[in-house]
Amino acid sequence: MSTHIEQRVAQTIVGRGARVYARPRPSLWQRIWKERSAYLFILPAILGYLIFWAYPVLFAFVASFTRYDNFTISPLPHLLDNYHRALVRDPVVKRAFFNVLEYTLLTLGIGQSIALTLALALNSLRRGVGFYRTLYYIPIVTSIVTVGTIFRWLFGGDATSPVNLILKTLTGLGPVRWLWEPLTVIPVISVVAIWLGLGFNTIIWMAGLKAIPPEYYEVATIDGASGWRQFWSITLPLLKPVIIFQVVMGVIGGMKEFNLPLVMTGGAFTNQYAMTPVLMIYNYGFARFQMGYASALAFLLTLLLISATLIQFRLYGRTESYE
Repeated sequence: MSTHIEQRVAQTIVGRGARVYARPRPSLWQRIWKERSAYLFILPAILGYLIFWAYPVLFAFVASFTRYDNFTISPLPHLLDNYHRALVRDPVVKRAFFNVLEYTLLTLGIGQSIALTLALALNSLRRGVGFYRTLYYIPIVTSIVTVGTIFRWLFGGDATSPVNLILKTLTGLGPVRWLWEPLTVIPVISVVAIWLGLGFNTIIWMAGLKAIPPEYYEVATIDGASGWRQFWSITLPLLKPVIIFQVVMGVIGGMKEFNLPLVMTGGAFTNQYAMTPVLMIYNYGFARFQMGYASALAFLLTLLLISATLIQFRLYGRTESYE
């Protein structure tokens, strides 16, 4: 089609009746050979992608339908046994997803509320904004392993840990095993995660606040609307895209949480009240060497994350612009 159009254009330029001989379009391989030097430069990246990403994913997908224990593959009695075990028979899976649900609710509810409040306060500042931005952004550039190790020491289960010493001084209560008690381990991990993500979340909220036209507030002020009324009627509705982004990213981040529980609790199977889906997959795969079952869990988690991403795209499509 493109060759025909080129002939028509050439005939128009040269004159009607003139015969134009267009060169044949080069094939795909001819174009690759012509740009072979560029393809040679990206060849290592392509090989790395195929060897270290595509092949392991394909192998894990096949292994998820087999009994791949202790580096030995054998067929299962039923093809979907690993998936049936994960969805129906394994209580650790239910505990891990319950833990991550609690973690997500805490980090989204409390963490985002603090971040939005901080963003509103910083957005109203006229001086010293750069200093405060640096102050709350410090946790982001701090190593998660370092932070997790420090908080593990703070919330250690013995009587000499700093938090237990403060608790005993203020209330007289005995030492609490914060990272091993069912009621306290996820809240403690959530507090650390909220502190780590506070800077990033505040920046996202501030970007949303900066995008709201100031004329809306000027008109509302002239009409006599209070600050609280302006927040509910202008700020919060117009922050809808940011709210959707924070919720979806918070759910995905919660599902992928791995580092903090591993560093703070050791990530052992014996502490199931600190188990998260990714930590559970790690334990089944690299502690018990049940690679086939761990692969099935990984693909189930991937399906959940893809579903969350599709919901994000769908919700973004419904957002309205206020330009």
